[in-house]
Amino acid sequence: MKFFSMAVCFVAMATMIGCAKDNELANNDKVVISTVTVGLESADASKLLDNSGANLTRVFSVGEKIAMVYENQSSELVKAEVTLAAGDITNAGKTATITVAMTNPKTNGTVKLIYPASMANNDGTVNWDALYNNQNGTLGTLSSNFDFSMFEGTLDGTILPADPVMASQVAICKFTVKDAGTPFTSSVTKLTVKNGSDIYSVTPNTSLDAIWVAVKPVTSGDIKLYVARGKALYTKTVTGKTLAANTPYAIGLTPTLVPGAVSGFFRVNNTGKLVYFSQGNLRYESGAWSFFPNQYDHYSTYSADAWDKFGWSTAATTYGMNTSQNKDDYSGNFVDWGTNAISNGGNTANSGWRTLTGQSSDEWDYLFVYRKSGSTVNGTTNARYTHATINTDGTGVNGIILFPDGVTIANSEATTWGTINGTSSWGTRCTTAQWAALEAKGCVFLPAAGVRNGSAVNNASTKGYYWSSSPFVSGDNYANFLYFTSGVLTTWGNSSRDKGCSVRLVRQVE
Repeated sequence: MKFFSMAVCFVAMATMIGCAKDNELANNDKVVISTVTVGLESADASKLLDNSGANLTRVFSVGEKIAMVYENQSSELVKAEVTLAAGDITNAGKTATITVAMTNPKTNGTVKLIYPASMANNDGTVNWDALYNNQNGTLGTLSSNFDFSMFEGTLDGTILPADPVMASQVAICKFTVKDAGTPFTSSVTKLTVKNGSDIYSVTPNTSLDAIWVAVKPVTSGDIKLYVARGKALYTKTVTGKTLAANTPYAIGLTPTLVPGAVSGFFRVNNTGKLVYFSQGNLRYESGAWSFFPNQYDHYSTYSADAWDKFGWSTAATTYGMNTSQNKDDYSGNFVDWGTNAISNGGNTANSGWRTLTGQSSDEWDYLFVYRKSGSTVNGTTNARYTHATINTDGTGVNGIILFPDGVTIANSEATTWGTINGTSSWGTRCTTAQWAALEAKGCVFLPAAGVRNGSAVNNASTKGYYWSSSPFVSGDNYANFLYFTSGVLTTWGNSSRDKGCSVRLVRQVE
């Protein structure tokens, strides 16, 4: 342990060169250099996880960083980092010697050692977001970046306490997935682990036989698991599960397919509410409700036996299934289309499908305008949507592509890219194969399906009208909707309720 004063250092330098002046001693900051050997919790707990998951062997490695957060004399928490060299690591990797410099440390002030350093924010708080969004399911990435250990205590005067031990703060889960007894872990494109407000979205960047995830400890909690297999979504709930820190868990899943769902997740408000979309627009055909089989499907003409554009739903008019153009026929309380039994959406009434809300700053508006998606598309960060024509090598369909949260899409994944997060003349163009690949990443497509006036369908393929569940606050017999056409997007427009508009349902991630 060594203590230095910057003033003392400057005086020594002045004595050596014989030319220092008093006004050169203006910096009176006190720097404490402290050297200490740190350890990791117990010999059988290590950073290097073996493939069996039977034990954990947590060890330090060359080039890794330890964060040291200390309280200064202004009661501020300050972060410093130490990069480990080969000569720092001892005891087969279970201990390491670090030397850190602290400026004006507070006597007996708070100190934290956090490993790896990426798990520490500059203000000394834990960077849990690193766990939530950045894991890729591989053992090596988890070991190096997310196997989080921490020591928290007080300085011994103004130096680090002797022999601090960093205890593991996370449980390590090894997930494998089956469908009817057949393993399909290697084809999982995203695994989402949800425990209350803690949501871990893991996107494998290669085919994996097991998906490793670091999570906060859980004490007898319910864990909801969502598995994306291309555009298909599966789910499983594990009840009363305990996940302890510094403990490995091998968890085998046989999840259930979510009928009618597209696998991408989308935030729809600023508190983190997540939803996923139905596989296509809603239709009523031959006396039954269903989703279109494809996201780009819609009817371009009216048929008395097959409808996909509804007057704004009310109890009085059977969910808008009539051709009346009398606004008064659509008065009454709103009844969501999602309350119906949808044949290919689970075929159960009140199963959770619903329509997005549509006032200013409500769900449609947030989805398009305010959402911090964390996605990168063609180099644009926080990508949310683009006006597009898909299936350009077959029957091209105009509409809007919505990018799910946490996806990365390269320039090569479309023929051309139009404006991202802005309007264009259907500037993004995708072949049938390119759209299928984007859909497998969880992208949603809203076709420009037109609008129905009485029994006539207008503007099919050029304009899109999608109801919200929100009545227009300033006019009777009006409701809010999403409207778009070439070069135009309105997220909370309004129209009279007798207009026949498209309906695209969502369900909430529970």
